[in-house]
Parts: sequence; structure tokens; C-alpha cells
Amino acid sequence: FATLIQTLLHRAVGHRRAGGRLCRAHMLNHHAIYRRIFTAPTYLDEEQSLTVYYLLPILACSALAFCLLPPPFAVTVLAAFLLSMAAHAYVHVQYHLEGSALARFGWFRRRQRLHHLHHEQPSRNFGVLEFFWDRLLGTYTCHSIAKRVVSS
Repeated sequence: FATLIQTLLHRAVGHRRAGGRLCRAHMLNHHAIYRRIFTAPTYLDEEQSLTVYYLLPILACSALAFCLLPPPFAVTVLAAFLLSMAAHAYVHVQYHLEGSALARFGWFRRRQRLHHLHHEQPSRNFGVLEFFWDRLLGTYTCHSIAKRVVSS
């Protein structure tokens, strides 16, 4: 559920005009930097990280969990959301690092390639940790624009 929220927010806030200032910050900072150079020796921390904006829905879902569930289950929901958000932020930074320690894992290299395609085609592959939701929403691609042009 946390990866669904991350995917939907990335799509709705980071890539749509309705996202206003957040969309402009995401597209003019992060996408502008990493479309030119997908990886760098250090993460080029664009001044306005959008990670903090994932906190609002996490807090809302957690508050709802505390109202509807017994406390141990509500704490589990909160912990799962926070761990998912931390993993999202960490893995996303690793996607953009040259020589990431995670590059030794096949799952990472596959997801990194899908994220790279997102920077080529900003209307595709909004997921960072999980691309299941992109498949469901019709925004998944595993093909580069360059490949399609060459194939034509």
C-alpha cells in the first residue's frame, strides 16, 4: 500500500500541473539534472527534495490505523510506512550513484533501468521500489524511446 501511495503521489504531484510548485521543483531540478546524466559520483541533491511530502499521507493513513486498529497493529502500519519511505529514498539515491554498492544485485539493476526509462519518458515508470502499480495503471514501460525509433 505504501508503494501505491508513493507511485500515485509521484505521478500526481511530481508530474502534473496540479502539483504546482512541487511539480515545477521536481521537473526543473531532479528531472533536469538526471535526464542529462543519469548517474553521478555523488548524489546531486537538488535543493528541494519531495520526500518530505510523502509524510502527509503516511501520517493520515497511520492516524486512521490508530483509530481503527488495536495499537500493536497501528504501530505496525506506521512502522511499515516509515520503512517503506526510508527504502524509497535510499534506493532512489542509489539509482543515481555511479558504482552503487547495490549494483551487484540483479533486482537493483533491473529497477535502476526502469527508473532510467522514467527519466527518458517522464510519463512512465513512476514507481521507485515497485513497478507493479505502473503495470496496473498502464504507465509501465521496459523499452527505451531510442530502441523504438531504431526498431521502426
